[in-house]
Amino acid sequence: MNQMNDNKGFARWFHSCKAETLAEVLIALTVLAVGAGGASTLVVTAIRANVQGEERIVAYNFAREGVEAIRNVRDTNWLRFPGNRSECWDTLNAVNSTDCATSTKLGQNTYLVFLETDPTTDALFKWQVIQEDPASADELLYENTIGSGMLYTHDPVGTVTPYHRTVTITQKTTTSMVVESKVWWDSRGRTLSVTFMDELSNY
Repeated sequence: MNQMNDNKGFARWFHSCKAETLAEVLIALTVLAVGAGGASTLVVTAIRANVQGEERIVAYNFAREGVEAIRNVRDTNWLRFPGNRSECWDTLNAVNSTDCATSTKLGQNTYLVFLETDPTTDALFKWQVIQEDPASADELLYENTIGSGMLYTHDPVGTVTPYHRTVTITQKTTTSMVVESKVWWDSRGRTLSVTFMDELSNY
């Protein structure tokens, strides 16, 4: 009789242990699943943040390039017309220093800026500054292969990029202007943008 009671007690203990072990396994699997899901979310978030960081660096450099293009126009005019810097520092198309007063000048407008890539012109690799026409402007930047290198321009013969750029000039005085270069792009359904600003003057 005692033997039978002992056997029943052992059976109850054995089944209880099995139940506890199964519960522990289920809890462990749940913890692992939650942890793996959280880790996956973190990895995806980190990858997206890394991609957006790279896109922002590219966009920032495009924006800075826009300001540097206008600075290059100013500096080139200083070199070309040293005897009439006050009149010629902001000209876009003067041939000589006597033309500056009646030439097209950088003013209160929005522009597209790019390096000339047409090898048939004498302006190859010179900055072109074109007043934006809102009705037909192509603000997109295109990747163009030139020899063994690449340039980014507004010339649609190249490969389209996700980036757009405009350069807006605000005249402060007759001897100074604020240059604002804005770049924007679409990233996973969101429009992101960066702006680079600087003040240029005739001194």
